[in-house]
Amino acid sequence: MDVEGGLSTSNKFVEQLSVSILSNTIEELSILKKLAYIEDILIETVQEISEKQTFNGIKQIIVKENKQNKEDNNLLQNVKSSVLTLADLKKQMRNSDDEWYIENKEKEEYLGNLKDEYENLIMEFKIKENYIWKWQSSQMEQARMKIKIQEDKLRESLQKDNDNIENELRVNLEILIYLTQVITIK
Repeated sequence: MDVEGGLSTSNKFVEQLSVSILSNTIEELSILKKLAYIEDILIETVQEISEKQTFNGIKQIIVKENKQNKEDNNLLQNVKSSVLTLADLKKQMRNSDDEWYIENKEKEEYLGNLKDEYENLIMEFKIKENYIWKWQSSQMEQARMKIKIQEDKLRESLQKDNDNIENELRVNLEILIYLTQVITIK
């Protein structure tokens, strides 16, 4: 901010110096013009006095000169006013640019914050989605494991029952064979 302030002060000084130089240059040109004009008037007046012994020419020139001086002063005032107005407009434009820059910077920061929030929400959503997917996968795997354990228990129980049935059949068969032998022997 100090650099900008320094530049602003420097710009103001340059503007004031430009206004002063322009004003001085216009005044100097006006003085030189007036001196040349006065010299011409003096030459004409000396000729009129020596030839006609009157001052009518100088009276007309004075009236005309007064009118011209008023117009020149009005013009000079208009130029000074225009230069000051231009300097004021430049200042307003700088202020407007500064306001636009600040406003634009604030909007960029706001958009950056929105973008960050959006990216955070997306990341949070992906994390939650990943967590839910893993949780569901683990629940499904757990259910599969329970079913497998249940199937293994049922197979084991079925195998035991089959073994028991076979044993029962074998024992029954042996009893039958024994009974058949005993009955045949008798």
